[in-house]
Amino acid sequence: MRIPVEGIPAAGRRVDFSLREDWAANAASESLEQRPDALEGHLLLTIASKRQGLVRVDTTFKVDSAAECDRCSEPCLLHLEETMSLLYAPEEAGGDVFDGGEIELEADDLDVGWYTDGHIVATDVLREALTLAQPSRIVCTDTVECDKRTQALLAAQSAGVGHPAFGVLADFDPSGSDKTN
Repeated sequence: MRIPVEGIPAAGRRVDFSLREDWAANAASESLEQRPDALEGHLLLTIASKRQGLVRVDTTFKVDSAAECDRCSEPCLLHLEETMSLLYAPEEAGGDVFDGGEIELEADDLDVGWYTDGHIVATDVLREALTLAQPSRIVCTDTVECDKRTQALLAAQSAGVGHPAFGVLADFDPSGSDKTN
């Protein structure tokens, strides 16, 4: 879905989305590397600077997707619920490729995205927002049970049973205390 920047009214343009919209389903599927079970939210596009062509996109979403725990490898739910602001600038300014000359960016604007040909691509915005919201590690919500499963995997490895990749975790203590002291 392409949104023309010129057509964004002063009050902003709101774009609602869910899994029913192909563009939103595709963005979520690419970001999460699988189709999510649930997705809903909206984009609110406002002109941040008409002279510079800057567009602020406030993104609000909820998404649920099947995942695998990075600790115990059991299936779990990845739930993301986020509101974030993203800033987009034209890739070209005055016919010249943006080089920081005409458009002055402040320190807070350094995480800026780009749009071309006067259009913001909603799929790209949602994909970026979902990617930024993902945790660095996916873990079970029931940490007590996850700890038990992880300890069982480590115990099996110590006993010579189990996958050899878990061998490096033999001395891991999920409580955070260091066994070497």
